[in-house]
Amino acid sequence: MRNLVVESHAMDQWYSDLSASDANVPGDLIACSAKWIAFSSQHGGVDLLSVAETGRTKPRHVKGRQVVHLAFSPHDPDIWLACTESGQVILYRIEEELGSMDCGSTKLKSAVWNPSADGVVAVLAEDAVHVWDVLLGEKLAKTQMPDLVVSGAWTTCETFACLNENGSLWVGDLRGTNFRGAPEIYPDIHRSKAMRVVAGIDENTLVTTGVGMSREREVAYWNLQDMTKPMNRTRVDTGNGTLVPIVVNDMSLLLVQARGETSIKAYELNNETCFFLSNNILTQQSMLGTCVLPVVACDVMDCEIARVLRLTQTCITTIKCEVPRRIRSTFHAELFPDTVDITKAALTRQEWMNGANGPPLTISVLDLIDAVAGVVVKDVDANVQQEEEEEEVYVEEQSLPYEETAIDKRFSKRMGYIPKMKYAKADQVKKDLTLFNLKPAAIPVLAACGSKFALSWSGGGGPVYVGSTTATGKLDHPENEPVLNGHSKPVMSLAFNPFNDNILASGSDDCHIKIWNEDRDIADLNLHQSSVRNLLFHPSIDGILLSGGQDCFLRLWDISVENEITGYSSSDPVVDMDWNYDGSLIAAMWRSNSFDVIDPRSNCTIGETTHAHNGAKPSFITWLGDSSCVLTSGFNKLGARELNVWDTRKPGNALSTARLGMGGSTSFQPLYVEDNGVVVLGARGETTMLVYEVEGMSQATMLPEHISNPFDLHKFKWTAYDCFGYASQTRL
Repeated sequence: MRNLVVESHAMDQWYSDLSASDANVPGDLIACSAKWIAFSSQHGGVDLLSVAETGRTKPRHVKGRQVVHLAFSPHDPDIWLACTESGQVILYRIEEELGSMDCGSTKLKSAVWNPSADGVVAVLAEDAVHVWDVLLGEKLAKTQMPDLVVSGAWTTCETFACLNENGSLWVGDLRGTNFRGAPEIYPDIHRSKAMRVVAGIDENTLVTTGVGMSREREVAYWNLQDMTKPMNRTRVDTGNGTLVPIVVNDMSLLLVQARGETSIKAYELNNETCFFLSNNILTQQSMLGTCVLPVVACDVMDCEIARVLRLTQTCITTIKCEVPRRIRSTFHAELFPDTVDITKAALTRQEWMNGANGPPLTISVLDLIDAVAGVVVKDVDANVQQEEEEEEVYVEEQSLPYEETAIDKRFSKRMGYIPKMKYAKADQVKKDLTLFNLKPAAIPVLAACGSKFALSWSGGGGPVYVGSTTATGKLDHPENEPVLNGHSKPVMSLAFNPFNDNILASGSDDCHIKIWNEDRDIADLNLHQSSVRNLLFHPSIDGILLSGGQDCFLRLWDISVENEITGYSSSDPVVDMDWNYDGSLIAAMWRSNSFDVIDPRSNCTIGETTHAHNGAKPSFITWLGDSSCVLTSGFNKLGARELNVWDTRKPGNALSTARLGMGGSTSFQPLYVEDNGVVVLGARGETTMLVYEVEGMSQATMLPEHISNPFDLHKFKWTAYDCFGYASQTRL
């Protein structure tokens, strides 16, 4: 673990716009399973979130009293319990209350699920520990403690460890002395009431946190076979908050955080000692509670061994713990030993009460991903489940002519799809094979066809340089290169005729559109009243040109007769536009980030979306090949980039959304490569190109190449030169 990296995810992978309770309680205000996150609400009761729905989302609210502790079942991701301030333990299946148990008028501290026995929970009250079968609502046992209870944990299914307010540690069997004998009591574990205890990496170890004799906070690592002194005692600092330890047993990893603080400390545990790994300051907001997701919810293909959730008053931040590997397209088995099976218990309640003992069931990580795939993605709504089953059938029917590896077969069940471009690689060619020393305009515009490219050039008016796509090397005297001069102001758009590489259209801030045949100006189209920012030739009819201007007009031209065929007006300037595959429809993105689907022959709108993206910056649009779907690129309300896929026949709601992270001053400009179904994304002024693969046009699902986490991207890093524009060649 010496290369462990602990860092925060991008903000778009947080759970934001929340209202969490900041009550000072002894228990945990947040808990999670492979499917759900539960946290104490500021409005009373509990709010529920889906693990898969990050970003700004509205939680499900479960009404009730103020809670002091939350915990999910280790054997069913939908079952959870809440300890209330009135002394009740309430059991839920998602939002449905299954029953409640009254522990008397005493105040509850927390509740801990037995790791092996189904439905068995130890409830910590003021001076006693109650054992309940919460599934049946039956109290099984009660054990009196020597002093007020502070914290407790199961070390095995038979052994329970309880820290008391006087600093002593009680260790015994909660079923009574008939099974193990008299409990052991170890004094002076720590010198403070602010203590916690959790199980260690095996049945004979446990971890405690508290304050030592020197008034410093500390972490102690104990062996239950010899409790005379800890195997390791590590001083942390002199802070005031209670240290909250979390042990990730599979990875022998200990994470230590404190309520009201912003940092997280990582340690590695072995059979003898505790090694310090890292100390990270992660967020500006202080922590109210913390928990760790099961490994099945982590991005194992990205070497993420644990994902920590930190509750603040307004959001839940996600922290990833990963061990970097150079190759991330394969599963690194050495990082992921067998883990606890979260789908079933090792013992029934009756077996446990009759004296049976046993460790939790274990399973390989990949087998667990297969086993819980149906559990994690299923929903209580039968209609949703039916739609997902139909989707699986579709994916099987549309399987790619691609030989799957063993890893692919495992992940195809989880993702429902195997990326055909997962081994794609992009490298910039050597400099001597490129054309360099060009002199583009201050706002460069680029267009390309099969044999030529056009680039707006520096100089007075609006010059355009036209070169060969096969040219390489240095342009010795760019200021002396021949250019096309026909505009009085800078050129803002360029387009080649897909049927004739010699025909080029140029649009300018002077409101004119020039048509060039090699170096001759053969037409001047001048009906626009403002800058011409977009030009597109018809994909299947020679000589038809579409133009979009800042005057809020789209115009369709026949360049052979220099005449306008039709025009379409709007209340906003056009930002981007695209033809569909056969040229029968136009998709136009306006400055208000709404888009229209237009039939140019009838000059009417057949579909529209008022808010393709909720951000303030301009968005872009492209048609996804021979389909009814378009892809838009823009910003959401939080300032994060995102891609949306829309069905133009029913454009009310996006079919799919992919969040691309925070940062960036402009939206990505999408370029769809029809031959292989890949979308290339580039942004003005940036050096990284992103690649997405689009699968199943009837579903239009955005799938990042070769990555199992839907929020990660296949990034192609280019040179340090800023990307100012890019263009596709002629459709083949």
